[in-house]
Amino acid sequence: MRILLLIYTMISLVLLIVIGGCYGSKPTAENIPESPSELSGLATGAYSVSLQWQDNSENETGFIIYRRITGPFGEIGRTNANTTNYNDTIQQSCIEAHYYVSASNSSGESAISNQISVQMICGEGP
Repeated sequence: MRILLLIYTMISLVLLIVIGGCYGSKPTAENIPESPSELSGLATGAYSVSLQWQDNSENETGFIIYRRITGPFGEIGRTNANTTNYNDTIQQSCIEAHYYVSASNSSGESAISNQISVQMICGEGP
């Protein structure tokens, strides 16, 4: 009986070491990138918006761009690391579009940038 208990204990310890080694390095808030700032946008046509922001992190793998026209914000695109601009194409003119950006990496997503509104130019089809 003691041998079975000893074997059980040893197997348990090995499993703890293996599982702890695989899952022991959990993402922490320290690894989440700093949020971008100074988001600005300009309607460059009836159906296009040019966005720019300040990259404040050194460990992002990219940026996530969010837009809202009506309803909740939704992801509309992603960029690579160290990118500080994004061009958005919208299928409607004469509307107001709202944007924010966040930085991301394997540890998670940063807080959001400032939110902006861009009034689209009124015009004919694309």
